[in-house]
Amino acid sequence: MIDPKYAELPGIARDQPDVYETEDPQPNEPLQEYAGDESDAIEKIYVNANDSYNKFKDKRVSSHDADFSDTITMKAKLGYKVHSGEWKLSGRGEDETPIEKYQRIKIEIQELLEQINKIKEYTKGKEEPKSLADIINQIENTGKELDSLDIEKILGKDSISAMSNHQELRFKELKAQIELFKQQNASSTAPQKETNKGNQEVAKGTLKYQMTYFPDKAKVQDVARISHLEKRLGHLESLIGQPTDSTSKTSQLLKTQGIQKSIEKLMANACLLNSSQLDVLENKMSTLLHKMDTVIQKKEQAGEDNKYEQTVSELYELVKQTESVSQVLPQTIDRLVALSGLHGKALEFVNRLKELEDLEQNIKGSLGNNQVLLQEMQKNFSNNFEIITNDISALNERVKKLKK
Repeated sequence: MIDPKYAELPGIARDQPDVYETEDPQPNEPLQEYAGDESDAIEKIYVNANDSYNKFKDKRVSSHDADFSDTITMKAKLGYKVHSGEWKLSGRGEDETPIEKYQRIKIEIQELLEQINKIKEYTKGKEEPKSLADIINQIENTGKELDSLDIEKILGKDSISAMSNHQELRFKELKAQIELFKQQNASSTAPQKETNKGNQEVAKGTLKYQMTYFPDKAKVQDVARISHLEKRLGHLESLIGQPTDSTSKTSQLLKTQGIQKSIEKLMANACLLNSSQLDVLENKMSTLLHKMDTVIQKKEQAGEDNKYEQTVSELYELVKQTESVSQVLPQTIDRLVALSGLHGKALEFVNRLKELEDLEQNIKGSLGNNQVLLQEMQKNFSNNFEIITNDISALNERVKKLKK
């Protein structure tokens, strides 16, 4: 059905339906793969993903203090800093490995450079001492020597990993021994006995391994656990807030009786909350609340009575203070009424005197203006008189000349 607004337009097929079809779609053409350029002039570099990942593993780029601008400053331009791996420093009194010593010296040099740069910025605009510049140069040279000292090339990756992580190395050795034991157990059918160093007979199908214990690391781990517990306790104390009576009592119990005694006392208090004793506690609490309500009501009533008594006593004291003045008060009122007219006339006199002062000021101002005008008139009159006298003298001379 044709829309009625298009019914009278020419070129419309009225006997055909309003359906429009497109042509059949063409089949998908196969994608042409690009074989690449096989020219010898182009160098092909094959990158191993595992090697690339291991090269940049555990490395971070720090943009702190990076400056790539073209501005001229006293501070040296620095780029990105690259840190690799997790740097762990040994505790006080522990033996340091060469890697830990290298990392510690590097960190201390960086911290020293930052502190000296801060001092340099603080003393900017002043005369820089020579010793500070010498120290900065020495530190930069030491840092360059440390950067040029490539420990991985000197010692090798295996020795570095062995020095940095003893437990991981022991674990790898144990794993290799277990694999070797499995292969030997699979190949051998009958167990054979052999003598060990202690002249003890050990079957060939058994495995002997040795566990090592490092007391220094165990001590560090214990200290780390204790610090973690102290951190959690501090977090709990911050959540609890200000110490109350209950918390102070528990802390006193912990200090005097110890943790076990305080826990036993808390368990005894918790046993009071059993279902068999809750009814008794509820009855006691209800009676206690009723008594407390009565005490509060009596206290409020006593407080109201005390307020009334206090106001009455204040009024009585005020009356006693004004009793001596009450006899003189009528005379004072009569005198004030008599003086009210005098005060009114004095006020009127003051107003008129003020008006006279204003009039005097106006007259003085007008007199000053008139005096200025008079001086100007006198000056003009004298000038005009001189001009007239000059003209008369000139006229007389001309008359004399004409007479001759």
